[in-house]
Amino acid sequence: MRYLSKLSNRLSERNSILKVALIKSFEPSTWVSCKFILPALEKCYRDLPQITIKSTNYTLEMSKRDLWEQARSIFKFNPGVIVFLDHQPPPPALLVALIEAYGSRCLPPVLVHVYGNFSTNLWRWLDIQDLLVNVRLRFLCSSPKQSKFVSNLISKGTQFVGTFPFPVHISACKEDEIAEGQTSVRDQLRLGREEFVFAYAGRISVQKNVLLLIKEFLKIRVKHNNVRLLIAGEFDQILSAHFGFRHNNGIYFELINEFLDSLSSELKASIIFLGHLNRRDLTRVYKETDCFVSLSTFHDEDFGMAPAEALCQGVPAILTNWAGYSGFRGPGVRFVEVRPSPLGAFINTLDLQNHFQAVLKNRENPQLLRGLIRSHFEQKFSVKSLSALLDSELANLSRIRLFEGFKNRAVLLSKGLGSPEAFGDDVHNMKDYMEVYAPYFN
Repeated sequence: MRYLSKLSNRLSERNSILKVALIKSFEPSTWVSCKFILPALEKCYRDLPQITIKSTNYTLEMSKRDLWEQARSIFKFNPGVIVFLDHQPPPPALLVALIEAYGSRCLPPVLVHVYGNFSTNLWRWLDIQDLLVNVRLRFLCSSPKQSKFVSNLISKGTQFVGTFPFPVHISACKEDEIAEGQTSVRDQLRLGREEFVFAYAGRISVQKNVLLLIKEFLKIRVKHNNVRLLIAGEFDQILSAHFGFRHNNGIYFELINEFLDSLSSELKASIIFLGHLNRRDLTRVYKETDCFVSLSTFHDEDFGMAPAEALCQGVPAILTNWAGYSGFRGPGVRFVEVRPSPLGAFINTLDLQNHFQAVLKNRENPQLLRGLIRSHFEQKFSVKSLSALLDSELANLSRIRLFEGFKNRAVLLSKGLGSPEAFGDDVHNMKDYMEVYAPYFN
């Protein structure tokens, strides 16, 4: 009822049909989470009443003639707002075609949904800065800290940046959709009913600190025989470009395997790698999970789809108080302190151990807690709930200002990420790093 009331109020403010031009790429993202995020964002728009949508697709290989035809088609549609849904910056050629199509007329307000790769794509944004100046532009970031981070890179940033979380397809992570009679994950993995299951899902990467998670989990395992750690995901070859560590094929896989080989067979058996799981199988894992854990300090951690899906299924979580993860405040969520260090973000492992001990100790009414967690985060991240927030954005299009460009620190960050050492361990460079990434720590 509250959702319908809020939506009704917004519709009265925006009482005419709004034409929306949605622009996206034909080419699917190589990032797994983006393959689900973009259709969910599009659904938020399509589910709103009193909206007419024109969807425009493009590829980077399209000819100038084809792009011009696309731009001319958008101009004839006469949208009240242009929305870029992709995780890549708008192609320069398409922007030029749009500006030429509108001629002496101003473009309508432009909304850009911002993804985690905003920093690594800064050089592309800087390339089109001259085209964007004098366009009414608003960036929609997926978490409060990402909004602060992007604002930190833009002239008068807070005037051009808003927060719009990525929607979670709730139906994709419902326990009750699991077929009756299907063997449970506990039975498949031979986990005892009394065993406490920690789980991580996502890329197995140095950026996600999975090896640190394994080592810290084993400190608990030595004290508690009835705990297991499940790890779902695939290894990637990405290291830490922000500090000059780039691709090195297989190194993280080798590091983890080498560490596991050093363990006793009993300790090694307490850690189970599940490989890449589809969403249905991941749902089955979450049904048997007592606590989701992720220690990510990834510099492009804009949101965190894996924690969001676990929380929407009611799984308690221990997360780093870093970047997008900080937006998951609510029942059943514990945050691990992250501090600045000469090598970037440092995780307070003592704080982590205290959280491990606390979740193992406080195990009363787990189903009640799961219900509270699910209810809270479904309300926060469902497509239906986010429609009211989106309608609020669309009701305030007239307030969007002319873009004034990026700050010099955006140029510094772009140049740093383009150099072999990036920020490295130089004291001066670390000052630049802290100036840029302060919003993710605070």
